[in-house]
Amino acid sequence: MILHRIAEAFRSRDWFTFAIEFGLVVAGVFIGIQVANWNEARNEAAPEDLARLIDSIGAGQAPEPSVGWRGVEAALDRELAGTR
Repeated sequence: MILHRIAEAFRSRDWFTFAIEFGLVVAGVFIGIQVANWNEARNEAAPEDLARLIDSIGAGQAPEPSVGWRGVEAALDRELAGTR
């Protein structure tokens, strides 16, 4: 749909519309790549967060509030899947 509108703007030589829509497409791709990189970094940090959580529980301390429970759950699921 958006590519069709960009092609129409290009054919009709409406350069302002072409530039705006092309910029929106580029911004969308950039945001998508940033979100994918953020998610990958978060998934790589999950086992380290789990290790810190296990160490703090073993030492009788309360877990750090910076440890996100979704990351901990994902790390636990991966660890449990590896032991079965």
